[in-house]
Amino acid sequence: MTKLTQIKGRAGYYLIVAVPRALRGAIKSSKIVKKAGNTRAEALRNRPELLLQIEQRLREAASVDPIGKTFKQVRPDEPAFFDELERNMRAAGHSEAEYNTLVYGAEAVREQGLEVAEVPALEARLKAAEKGISSYLQWMERRRVEELPAASTYANWKSRLKLLSEWLGSEYLGGMTKQQAVQYKAVLLQKSAHQSVRTSINCLKAFWNWARDNGEVTVNIWEGLTRKLATSEKKEAIPLEQMQAARDKADELNDIQFWIQITQGCRKSGHGGLRWCDIDTNRRTISYVNWEADGRVRRLKGKAKDERVVPINKLLMSKLELMLPEAFTNNSTDWIWDDYKTALESWAVRWAERFTDRYGFSSHNLRSYVVTRLMNERVSPFVLYEITRHSIPGMSEVVSGYVRPTTDELRSVVEILG
Repeated sequence: MTKLTQIKGRAGYYLIVAVPRALRGAIKSSKIVKKAGNTRAEALRNRPELLLQIEQRLREAASVDPIGKTFKQVRPDEPAFFDELERNMRAAGHSEAEYNTLVYGAEAVREQGLEVAEVPALEARLKAAEKGISSYLQWMERRRVEELPAASTYANWKSRLKLLSEWLGSEYLGGMTKQQAVQYKAVLLQKSAHQSVRTSINCLKAFWNWARDNGEVTVNIWEGLTRKLATSEKKEAIPLEQMQAARDKADELNDIQFWIQITQGCRKSGHGGLRWCDIDTNRRTISYVNWEADGRVRRLKGKAKDERVVPINKLLMSKLELMLPEAFTNNSTDWIWDDYKTALESWAVRWAERFTDRYGFSSHNLRSYVVTRLMNERVSPFVLYEITRHSIPGMSEVVSGYVRPTTDELRSVVEILG
């Protein structure tokens, strides 16, 4: 309840906001009262700012962690630990029943004829703190420092771990059991297709591998949970008539990025983050490199391993002359297309969003088309890798180093894509 009103015996107008029951212990009141102004007009002007202040106070009260606070104040093996825990829980708005259930367990409390009030989130925090387990947010931050993932990868971690945390009712995921992992898989299967569930579990499995290697867990509870999931159906190749229609559409729209992708086999971020200096029309090559400048980051999916130089074939040279003539005179380090999403450090965002509506298939399908076409021409997997960075299962990095093709050999292959 929120209302702007006058109070008997007081001058002016007051903003009254009801405090949620769970926070009344921390706030020490069932409502927050703030004077908003001497006149109603003044009160209405001040109301938005006061509401923000009150909401901030409620957020701070809700974020109080009595478990973490207690562990900071006293060691768990000291006699004063539980007295301090009870004091902190009361200050955070928790009841005596919640304290008793947390400390003694629901069964023991029920046997004494007392009220049972379980607090699973606090119970998970207490167990985690006793074992020295970190929250998933701490896991993420530590892994981020170690691996320096792309912003989009970090966002993916956060999204999947947050969903799991909300389902579990705790941000301390290290205490999860195999049975809980199986239950969560069943929940995912009720909402998503098998392939999406496989992707989610693989992400969690990778995180548990990291947690195991870093002493946070002893076993990976997600192992084996994707074995029986149905695999995605193999997508049909893009029909020749549809591809020809797409080529005609790209010419009509002056879509040079379409032509770069179909003749180079790169990902959307590959061409989306190109700078003028990356296109060398004299040597007839395009360089795909990582760079960072002016608050923007261009990071290839495979990081340094994905950096490469790919020849420009005759078809792409002709398209550049028509659609991007500045590439022949501009050698600056400015990015070519201002199509960037800062939060994810992702390029070609709007281009990719419009792609399916324009052409009837995704930009990823276009890359797959290039890879398939080269494979059908029996191009060596080592040559294919040098052009597209499409990895071949079982390909040894040592062997690939010995058979690395020359620029002339690559040039003859990219002409197949003309």
